[in-house]
Amino acid sequence: MLLSIPPVELLSVIAFAGIALFQSVYLGAQYVFIRRKEYLNYIAYLISVGIYCFSRFDWLIDSVRFLSFFKNSLDMILPMLCFFWYYRFARFFLDLPVLHPKINRLSIYVEYLMLIYISIDMLLLVSGFSHNQREPLFIGVSAVLGIATLLLAGWLAQRRETRGYFIFAVALLMTSTSVAGMIMILTHYDKIHPTLPVVFATMTEFLILNTALAFKTRQIERKSLLLKQENIHQLEQKLLLQKQIAQHREQAAREIHNELGSGINDIHIFSAMVEKELQNTQGKAQMLNQQVRKRASLLLDKVQDIIWALSPQTNTLAELEERIRLLCREKLSPENLNWELRLNEQAFRQRASPDSLRKVISLSRECFLMLLQHQGDSFTLSNTTESLQIRLGFTENHPALPENMKHLANQLKANCQAQNNHIEILVPLTTISD
Repeated sequence: MLLSIPPVELLSVIAFAGIALFQSVYLGAQYVFIRRKEYLNYIAYLISVGIYCFSRFDWLIDSVRFLSFFKNSLDMILPMLCFFWYYRFARFFLDLPVLHPKINRLSIYVEYLMLIYISIDMLLLVSGFSHNQREPLFIGVSAVLGIATLLLAGWLAQRRETRGYFIFAVALLMTSTSVAGMIMILTHYDKIHPTLPVVFATMTEFLILNTALAFKTRQIERKSLLLKQENIHQLEQKLLLQKQIAQHREQAAREIHNELGSGINDIHIFSAMVEKELQNTQGKAQMLNQQVRKRASLLLDKVQDIIWALSPQTNTLAELEERIRLLCREKLSPENLNWELRLNEQAFRQRASPDSLRKVISLSRECFLMLLQHQGDSFTLSNTTESLQIRLGFTENHPALPENMKHLANQLKANCQAQNNHIEILVPLTTISD
């Protein structure tokens, strides 16, 4: 039987079967790694066009019996199914859902048209309608499909997108070879099998579409590389901005120290000299001068805290702990007040905003002042996973919280708890985190 088959026809079918099998396995493996919808649609198109081509050869039907069903019953459904899968492939290959939503909707309408035709033709087939009775519907839908394809081709030509050229070339091959095969059947041309042009065109389509998929993959890789470069550039810009901010903070701290800090310090010194001159005279003037000195001293403390907070190196609770340690040695140790700092290593690494650090320092200074004025006994700073804890101990009952301390506690969203001879202030770490 094989000897009666024209060699060109036999070799063409064998080559087509081998290429189709290889393509299916190859594209299936690619889909496992790439996971893009166009690969699945391409595999479905490959399978449907393969079945259609195989079902057109009588000698192959004699060997593979189930192909006769496709030839006798689905000979008009299979071509429409091929175009359906090709339209879906083209839609996702060109990224129409994202890049061109309007054209994507029109393509979906064409797909719906083909699905409706397939459903109606299946219903007519089951109802017993003959091939000739169903053929006018096929011709009408094919005409609409041809017009839609021409419109899509015109749109692709107008857009001049490189990926569109691949789709246009394959659509042209599919249409032209299908028309050529139909003409050969109508004119009873028997030099070659009328399906062979479709077979040759399909093998060419495989080459074109493989090239198209490789081209798109390369485009995606280039786009990904450009995005990475853009991200690197943005990161460099962000680092540069952070460096500039740090420089501005350092410069601001230096200027505040040079101008405002030194000026307040001079006021403090001059006030001390004035007080010395006013001893034993003018009690009211001496009292006012003491208030100036006190106010200047407090203001100098605040300026120093602001300068410390603005320093680029001040950004974690470790710097806060070190700052409070120095203040405890300066304010509490000379008065023989007990103090203890128990921040764990995890808290040391926690980042904090400069403003919140400054407010915690101001709150600590208020605590020191309260301890010194009301027979304080101890100062303890510790932490839990959720809060920073300040505990003030007194030899007698605790005093009332001053307004400055209440104001700072409210700003830090702190919870103040007073019991007998101690006061505990809980500052949530979330309010001081950077």
